[in-house]
Amino acid sequence: MNVSTKKTKNRTILSGVSASQGYAIGQVKRLEANDTSVKKRSIRGDRIAYEISRFRNAVKLTQKELQIVKNQVIQSIGIKEARIFDAHVLILKDPFLNSEVEKMIEAEKVSCEYAFKKQIDEFIDIFSKQDLELTREKIHDLRDISLRLLSNLSETELGLDSIDLDMPAILVAHSLTPSVVSAFDQSLTLGFATDTGGATSHVSIIARSMQIPGVSGLSQISLIAEDEDIIILDGYSGLAILHPTIEDLSIYAERIEREKRRKYELLSLKELSPITLDGKHISLNANIELPLEAQSVIGNGAEGVGLFRSEFLYFQNELPTEEEQFQSYKQLLSKLSDKSVTIRTLDTGGDKLVKNLSLVNESNPFLGWRSIRVCLDLPDLFKEQLRALLRASVYGNLKIMFPMIASMEELLASKAIFKEVQAEMRAKGQAFDENIEVGMMVEVPAIVMLIDDFAKEVDFFSIGTNDLIQFTLAVDRSNEKIASLFNAHHPSILKMIHLTCKAAHEHGISVSVCGEMASDPLSVLLLAGLGVDELSMSPWSIMETKELVRSLNFSDLRNSALACLKLTSAHQIDAYLYKKYGPLVMDINANSPIHLSEDEEIVYKGYEIKFPRSKP
Repeated sequence: MNVSTKKTKNRTILSGVSASQGYAIGQVKRLEANDTSVKKRSIRGDRIAYEISRFRNAVKLTQKELQIVKNQVIQSIGIKEARIFDAHVLILKDPFLNSEVEKMIEAEKVSCEYAFKKQIDEFIDIFSKQDLELTREKIHDLRDISLRLLSNLSETELGLDSIDLDMPAILVAHSLTPSVVSAFDQSLTLGFATDTGGATSHVSIIARSMQIPGVSGLSQISLIAEDEDIIILDGYSGLAILHPTIEDLSIYAERIEREKRRKYELLSLKELSPITLDGKHISLNANIELPLEAQSVIGNGAEGVGLFRSEFLYFQNELPTEEEQFQSYKQLLSKLSDKSVTIRTLDTGGDKLVKNLSLVNESNPFLGWRSIRVCLDLPDLFKEQLRALLRASVYGNLKIMFPMIASMEELLASKAIFKEVQAEMRAKGQAFDENIEVGMMVEVPAIVMLIDDFAKEVDFFSIGTNDLIQFTLAVDRSNEKIASLFNAHHPSILKMIHLTCKAAHEHGISVSVCGEMASDPLSVLLLAGLGVDELSMSPWSIMETKELVRSLNFSDLRNSALACLKLTSAHQIDAYLYKKYGPLVMDINANSPIHLSEDEEIVYKGYEIKFPRSKP
């Protein structure tokens, strides 16, 4: 790409959050919201009925448009993503909203545009005062509906100024709505950057499904970026570089090309097994959130799904019914009928708030009413999910996993409800797999202290390293101020993982790791050496991890892990791993956080370890 920067504009780096992974370099195309201000227009008394009729017709037309958009999304992206627009239809049908609009038209003798905009703005004002992800998503829904309906009333183009692209571009906006993102031309949209938004927003979910790189939460990108400015998006680290230098462009152009080359090269590994040079098999599975991602599991050579986060089915405006859950699980299991699929039961709370379930003002949400605690307190909700899972089990190889177990009482209570649902279904003659494996997550330190007892009660363990590290080190992983203290290589974490693997194998059950630690290349080697049987990660990390596993002897990994267990600090462990395996990881992993300094020293998380760049 032949691009250059204007000397009058200074290089600016903005830090946000990864909305959708990938790199992009291109020119900015700003998406400006149409002027949605509506002037107050008085009407005569004999025009009231006409204005109400105009409003009702616009509502019907907007509903039809949303159905068309939903059908398009079903065809191009998937059923689950399309359900987002059901929430928009429900808003349009809201009897209170419609009644208030019509009352205002009658009482104040104003146009339906003004009455509708006034009511929507009042709703948005209420939600904007609540600092919750769910309410922020509701604001996006309301704005999307407002733009659509006002557009139909005024016969103007929808929402944002034209997004018709005649050349590839990176789209920049203050915020985006699901319907706008779903309308992106994938062949010309290189990526997007927004002031607002987060990794779990509806926009991010759709963008990831469309494989469009995106960075959100940049605060001011829409204010400082201008059309035709050059911008770099790093959807892995959540960075945007506006007016990049020639060096920036060179670095990221090489990353993009390297990413393309590596994807092509790694296709040759798709059908190969992740077996070390001396014959040890390390199962590599995928972490996914949506049934639509089944194709990415297959395309990236995963052996199965190690973690399906079922809570994403609950992130809509209404809780999913048993039938809706069943259809989602059935879709996933049917597409992966020859692979193992582990579905985690509802894991709400903490940083995953679900409307009508999560508590709003908990002082310590990560230690509060969440995960299995919610399910045991709401057994009807829990049984509904278990029924849906059991019904779907006949379509594939299902494994069920309970999250955040903290006591034997919780585990036994969970198993009892599961058996109760099985008994009820047998009595009704409903078919299900009688041999489903049931496991639990190991993410609370108290469990590790009693790990032998728990190994007798389940079919497998899955270590959730994100929470295990957080709870063990007393570090809030969402707190940027203490982020450096969140260290997966802390000696206590390694010893807990080792103890868990030892107990599991003594009782003949397997151990997997499904936290972020399983996506870090050096941690992968450490986990394998500690005895972890299965690693579950983002689908796009699998083939590079497979090549890494196939490049080493398990006996060497085992010896390295045992050596690390004798070290007394994370820094010592890091230095040992970087020195021994750093060069190999750099050669294999295209997006490795390890890189060379100007002095040919290995750099990782700020550490510089001097040693020659040669394979071990």
